[in-house]
Amino acid sequence: DQGIDNEREKHLPCYYKHHQLEKHYQMDLVVDDIIVELKSVSLPKLTEFKTFYFSYISALTEIDLSHTSYIEKAEFISGIALTNIKLPSEVKDLTLNGASKEIPIPYLEGVEKIKGTLYITNYKISSINLPLIKEIGTYQHSSVTGLQTLSFPDLEKIGTFSLSDTNINTLYTPHLTVIETLKWNSCYNLT
Repeated sequence: DQGIDNEREKHLPCYYKHHQLEKHYQMDLVVDDIIVELKSVSLPKLTEFKTFYFSYISALTEIDLSHTSYIEKAEFISGIALTNIKLPSEVKDLTLNGASKEIPIPYLEGVEKIKGTLYITNYKISSINLPLIKEIGTYQHSSVTGLQTLSFPDLEKIGTFSLSDTNINTLYTPHLTVIETLKWNSCYNLT
């Protein structure tokens, strides 16, 4: 912080007609009493990193990590405005966590192979569409309330395909030719 006064995820009380509400406004970053809202992040000189973790950055719409040659683990939690994540063609582990909010899954641009696990959790959505991804080591999701359609239009190979306790009734994978392990449990509506 180099002597600069700053505070992450600061809560600001909200008022209506001079009455404080139970809800609050969460600011991404406050530096010397100036509110900083991140809208876009681009890291063109970053070549690799072990763990990338973005959590509750409410105004962020785009993250560009496409210049990175290696990402071991990337986790995105509750990116309310996040619509686009640019990634390198290969990622080891990727987690998308909706924090139990009704927000869409961001568009994943550039990534074709997830060597480890693609984990999707805590979303309230009816469909997931993940184009461009051709290979996944392990796919699993949990606590995706209301999910009916799961679509991987370009997926060709998956190591472990794990679905459990889901209401999915449509699975769309027109190019899928290889599944090494299939673990489906309590998928009552899948036909």
